Amino acid sequence: MELIGFSIALFLAGAALARASPSPRSTQERCSRVAFKKLPATAQNVAFTHPPSPNNVTEILDFLAQSVREGVETNGTQTVSGEFTINGVYCKPTGHHKDRNTLQLLVHGITYNSTMWGGYGLDDRYNWHKYANADGYHTLAIDRLGQGLNTRTLDPLNVIQPALHVEAIHQLITAVRTDSPKNALDRGFNKIAYVGHSFGSMIGTSIALNHPGDATALVLTGYSTTIDFRVIQSIHLEPAAAHSPARFPGVAPGYVVFASESERESAFYGGAYDPDVAQHDFAYEDVLTAGEFAAQAVLFQPAVGYTGNVLAVTGADDIIFCPLGGVASCETILRETGDAFYPNASSFEVYAPADTGHDLTLHYSVPTTLAKVHQFLGKHF
Repeated sequence: MELIGFSIALFLAGAALARASPSPRSTQERCSRVAFKKLPATAQNVAFTHPPSPNNVTEILDFLAQSVREGVETNGTQTVSGEFTINGVYCKPTGHHKDRNTLQLLVHGITYNSTMWGGYGLDDRYNWHKYANADGYHTLAIDRLGQGLNTRTLDPLNVIQPALHVEAIHQLITAVRTDSPKNALDRGFNKIAYVGHSFGSMIGTSIALNHPGDATALVLTGYSTTIDFRVIQSIHLEPAAAHSPARFPGVAPGYVVFASESERESAFYGGAYDPDVAQHDFAYEDVLTAGEFAAQAVLFQPAVGYTGNVLAVTGADDIIFCPLGGVASCETILRETGDAFYPNASSFEVYAPADTGHDLTLHYSVPTTLAKVHQFLGKHF
């Protein structure tokens, strides 16, 4: 048996909008909803020795709290296999810009969904699609399993775990790369840039480890291998159905959300940002699952076989992943992350925007961040 602690990452997370969130205003003409249906995926998920009763809220919350404090006992792995649907938003380059024939795959963090990449329709400055499309890239922002428009009927403890996320997204990338019948886009792509935020960045690292040919380049945001666990331990969770019954009716108690707006804002925002954005963000947060929460340690293995190019971008005021604060300190942490987790990458570049917290796409600095990211991508596509 092993102990899997919260290890390095509950808060490869973020703040998210769920299905009720408005569509980005400026992307409506060039963007469309897509669904990758019946993607086959098989994963070796963690088997927990003493799992909580699936309908006992007290046991579930105690189990999650133990995950943070000391870890939970595990007993090897269990095979999870099936066909899964992944929904998303696909956006094409605007007509007057050169088409780079490259797809940016945008993968959100915990308590996010695909709508975060469009800026929630609040202000175009936060719209990743708009910037990338104007630079000639196609973008596909997906809802990870159990979030966004995807079904929330899957077992939140035993099925929706990091290992299955990795394999399901790998199958989606394979469909896009080969233009298979399961590809929901109007064309295939042999050049893919994987862009993750927080938990999505850790999934990207695991994909780079297990499927190193999937992405030509990686952009890992809200991410490092240095964690301040005091922030993690300060967050209170509650079942999504109890917190927002109108938005999550009948959802199993193993799907949870952040209970406190102030705790969420303190963890995910810092420096210069609009408080109204943080408030809106909390109002439309999406779920995380007990399995994501308790089994994340499996993601923290170096991608030793990845030889592509990597950019790590984390806010200098991200109190979770750059806990010492300051641009110089954060960039040092990011370089150490590259040395440890991407020893054979062709290049590993870093950027730590000042006055910016964990949800770096929702801070005033986002135009500069987007420019830095696309300057990096422009060297490789």
